[in-house]
Amino acid sequence: MVEMIVENNIKAFKDMEDLLACYLESQGKEYHDLIIKVFFQIWVEFIYICIEVRTCNIVRINYDQMR
Repeated sequence: MVEMIVENNIKAFKDMEDLLACYLESQGKEYHDLIIKVFFQIWVEFIYICIEVRTCNIVRINYDQMR
């Protein structure tokens, strides 16, 4: 997943949301909870790194959208 984020130069929540939708559509429902948890962890790390280097263009993050 991290490789896909880097390769697609994902820097905005909408792009991350689109990638999450692709993963959810391509996998069975039994994996959805795991996929969402992993995406959430990656997104939190991404935000932390962005804040550290001040390169984010994130407007807002809604946890409910990640569930």
